[in-house]
Amino acid sequence: MKQAGWCWLIFLLEILTRIGFTTMEVNQSLYIFHSGATTVAIWIHVDNGVIASNSQLAVSDFKWQICAEMEIKWHDTISQVLGLECAVGEGEGTIAQKWLTSGILDTYPQAIIKTDSPLPVLSANTSNLKDTIPFGHWLSR
Repeated sequence: MKQAGWCWLIFLLEILTRIGFTTMEVNQSLYIFHSGATTVAIWIHVDNGVIASNSQLAVSDFKWQICAEMEIKWHDTISQVLGLECAVGEGEGTIAQKWLTSGILDTYPQAIIKTDSPLPVLSANTSNLKDTIPFGHWLSR
């Protein structure tokens, strides 16, 4: 089954190419469609994808064409991508990593030390100074 992902990618690429999309040379998960002033971009990760366009009509047309080839579950909004929580508002979007942050805090609990200074509590002994490195010697002249 190691080739299943590759077979899926080839299958999807054939469909998207037939519809008029091109694959980005440097990123095989990004597909772009241009027609006049209209652009549709599709980013694919495994079996999930995100569609962005400057034309709602182009997105609707793409959905109709791709659904003629395969069954797809559509969501009207993005709620998460690669474990990142996504929210889209009026003219803005946010991405948060609360699951990652919570997981790190739960896995690696740290003691809470209240302080008035952002500097760590440090007992520095400066009586044993070492010779400094003559950094000028290492700089190119």
